Amino acid sequence: MRRALAALITLTAHASNMASELEAFVDAAAGAPEAPTAPSSDRVVFVKTYKTGSTTVSEFLAQIGYARGLHALHPSESGHFKEGELRRRADRGERFDLSFRHPTPTLDVLSLGRLVPGARWCTIMREPVSRFISTMRFVRRLDERFRGNAAALVDSIQKKRLPDGDANTFCNNVAWVLSGEQRTLAYGVSREEQLAAAAAITARLDAQQTLVLMQKDMAASLALLASSLNWDLAASPARLRSARVARGRRGAARCEDAACRNAVLACNAADSQLYETYERRFDAEIGRRGGDERFRANRRAVVAAPARNAPPFASKYPINCQQPNTGPPERRRWKLLNSCGGRVD
Repeated sequence: MRRALAALITLTAHASNMASELEAFVDAAAGAPEAPTAPSSDRVVFVKTYKTGSTTVSEFLAQIGYARGLHALHPSESGHFKEGELRRRADRGERFDLSFRHPTPTLDVLSLGRLVPGARWCTIMREPVSRFISTMRFVRRLDERFRGNAAALVDSIQKKRLPDGDANTFCNNVAWVLSGEQRTLAYGVSREEQLAAAAAITARLDAQQTLVLMQKDMAASLALLASSLNWDLAASPARLRSARVARGRRGAARCEDAACRNAVLACNAADSQLYETYERRFDAEIGRRGGDERFRANRRAVVAAPARNAPPFASKYPINCQQPNTGPPERRRWKLLNSCGGRVD
């Protein structure tokens, strides 16, 4: 019974987090009082990307934040950041320790750097065809409209028959998010232009010393992030939560032949180049860490069973920062760390 209840709590929290990223709801209430300031070495900006396992990383960071007393940046009024919101809040002097929400409407590197100063930047990538099919299954209206035919969806995107919001979700989404630009990379862009965009993004990520995680090995990714920040996961309740997986259904999207893969990759050349570059680096880094006892211990810890006293709500983050400061002491701490205004130096 306890295991079933714990599983239900985890699944509910994960589903709530996914919904908070995709829908704009308002949960207005009073703010919260101040909390202690965390060391700058704990600060992280995680650039969330779509259908790459990023919600699992965000939930992990939420757990870390709760355990280490880190203030997390959330949208102020809805489920997403509005145009100019990050700049205005940075101008007001708000400062935070963590940022792990989707960067909307586009990635604002300058403002995030001011809001979370001295942070370790990181993001996550997924093999492009796998990400495309996962996204198609998730966006059910398009999966059903195209009857699971990924190549037909790509063709419709290339012919500009879908709005940019849909096009950017499926084609070169990771590159588009990381570029921080409104200009689409989903259609009307040659392969050479896509590769040039990937090269520019790589240069920016490298200049920021961005740690790029890989969806294919979440345990190693989270252990690598923790080790790079000198976090001891054995002494933390933070654990790898099971990512939500879209259930298979009759007619759901598949991409099992070369023609389908080629069609998907044709509109994901930038993402494919980025993935190849950073997968190679990731594999090499994990290989180098084979003899690193701290990394090995963190990798063991992140997949271990959660502590019995771990707060079941710690991995859940709010839709926005308008949270009331009520409830038991543990809940008050959670709301405090996720409230508007951030920390006070």
